[in-house]
Amino acid sequence: MDAAVKNRCEFQLLKLMNEVAVILDLDIVIQSEAIKEGGIREVFKFFNKKKNRPYLLMSTYFLGILSAVIITVVSSELTKDTEQEDLNKEESRLRIQLLHKQLNESKSEVDSDSIQHIVQFISEDYKVRVFKSRFYATLLAEPQVYQFSAVEKHPDNRISRKELKIQRDEFNQQVLNDEDTESQIIENANIEIVSPVLKSNEMKWRAIYNGKHITFDLKDTDFKNAVLNKQYSFSNGTSIRCRLTYKIGINDLGELQNKEFTVYDVLEVYDGVESKPTARLKHLKEIANQIKLNF
Repeated sequence: MDAAVKNRCEFQLLKLMNEVAVILDLDIVIQSEAIKEGGIREVFKFFNKKKNRPYLLMSTYFLGILSAVIITVVSSELTKDTEQEDLNKEESRLRIQLLHKQLNESKSEVDSDSIQHIVQFISEDYKVRVFKSRFYATLLAEPQVYQFSAVEKHPDNRISRKELKIQRDEFNQQVLNDEDTESQIIENANIEIVSPVLKSNEMKWRAIYNGKHITFDLKDTDFKNAVLNKQYSFSNGTSIRCRLTYKIGINDLGELQNKEFTVYDVLEVYDGVESKPTARLKHLKEIANQIKLNF
């Protein structure tokens, strides 16, 4: 197997393992053992940082949940129903809390339906899906790999659960068509302009939003033409109030980041002294008044 492909796969797999542990509220250490005979095998050992009995019982479920999450095939599209997604997250959080509670009460057996629900919930988690997508996309780059499997073993090499497998023809189903979330919309966003585009081209504007430097596409044609016609001047501290959209993505380090900023409907320009309404704001107010009159 290509060594670079294997290394990139392990990188994504480790991030996925850590994210599953975070969701399950487990503080663990992952160690790697020497490769065994029989294809390309990787042996990971998981150590608990906490030693109390309920915590150790929880970690036994972690390995089974982790294996199922890695193998479970989910949709190649990210969930767009934010309200339903929030409800699912809340229900799953309660199930995870219940699982911890049952183990704290020294119950060694947990409802299998709860475990399956938790597996499904974690499989739909945004970060988990991205890490898993990148893992399988990387694995597809190695033509000799025809199957991926995961099995849980005791320290004495006894297999504790059935080996879970996924064939190569299912790898594509694990790869997201688009990693980014749907566009987030911020009404009345205040953006400080750092570098405006004063020519008719497709260059991005540079600005500061929420204390961070961003670049954005300007889609307000009226405001763009007004800038080109020198109706507005820009100096240190000039800012705009507008409708802003962006997507959320994950960088190579696994950190969430905002990206693909776009500005629509520039409503006001603040030059450091006073705010000046734009033609778009006046137009929107006229439309609002017409709607009220018609009603």
